[in-house]
Amino acid sequence: ASQRNLRMTQQDNVATGFILVTAAGLATALGAGLVYSPWFVKIANKKFLAGSLGLAAGVMMFVSFIEIFFKSNDAFVEHGFKENVAFSLATALFFAGIVFIQLLDLVVHSISDYEKDLHEVCDVVLEKGFEKNVPGNANKTTSPTRPSTAIEEIKREVKDRESQMQGSIADVAPRASTGTTFELTKRGSDVENMSTSESTLDKDPHRVRLNRMGLMTALAIGIHNFPEGLATFLGTLDDPSVGAALALAIGIHNIPEGLCVAIPIFYSTGSRHKSFLWALLSGVSEPIGAAIGYAVVVASGGEVSPLAFGILFGLVAGMMVQISIKELLPTAFRYDAQDKVVTYAVIVGMVVMALSLVLFALAVSSDDDDE
Repeated sequence: ASQRNLRMTQQDNVATGFILVTAAGLATALGAGLVYSPWFVKIANKKFLAGSLGLAAGVMMFVSFIEIFFKSNDAFVEHGFKENVAFSLATALFFAGIVFIQLLDLVVHSISDYEKDLHEVCDVVLEKGFEKNVPGNANKTTSPTRPSTAIEEIKREVKDRESQMQGSIADVAPRASTGTTFELTKRGSDVENMSTSESTLDKDPHRVRLNRMGLMTALAIGIHNFPEGLATFLGTLDDPSVGAALALAIGIHNIPEGLCVAIPIFYSTGSRHKSFLWALLSGVSEPIGAAIGYAVVVASGGEVSPLAFGILFGLVAGMMVQISIKELLPTAFRYDAQDKVVTYAVIVGMVVMALSLVLFALAVSSDDDDE
């Protein structure tokens, strides 16, 4: 009877798991959708992004240390291991999860090493403003010889990166091409737009580089999101509160990721639709991860054993902590170097997660008393 109840509970949570994973994945679309609304971008300043990432890190680390790790321990005990053995297994798998993310990062960076470049792109856009720097914006002052300052800043970052990779720093000089003169301007100069033919834009090596940067980073983020979707779905099968916590944290940090994928594609192509589509596709890997998880569950007879959950939760706890430490917090401090909001955001994230877990525990306890 207990096995039947376990199977029924997991099956009841399947739809919830897919909903949570899909919502977290679509958060990249929410970030990318900002290219359609300059009004929303006004709130997406550096402190806003830093606070969002800090909040996500707080939620993710708290739920990993306090909830997911001990669920791994409890699952091993339920399987039949002694307490000391169960705790040792959970601990070993926690660090195995950290190693897994490190190895995954090596794979991702072998495909694309543009993550740092993208954050620099976002830095430029956030400093200069969004609508002022839209390619081809006819409402702004135009010049036939000078593109927008933000675009030139992005180009300069890209060119400097290429020079560093070659082991030398080349002097940046104005470039001339048919119908267009690219003149590097200082930060703080007036933002002016570019008047040029579409064919010239397509041939501009800087714009080609920007476009490739965005596409490759979308692919890299998609690979990185895959295990997050799988973990969220399988976690929801056992406990929807854990799945909801993971989906919340993942969704929060997917918003700035979507924005930073869309921006270079938008500036390189001038197409809002294309930039939105590619950022959206980077989040689709999370529902795909959930679908594969569901296929594994079905293939195993429609249920996941306590041993499998013990292994899963141990790995997930380590993975989420490593993502927080290696990705979310460093990026948050990039946007908030003086730590005006990040530390507070991390604490708020922990408090919010703690309160939600306490309220959930009280609700479950109340239901048990009624029965």
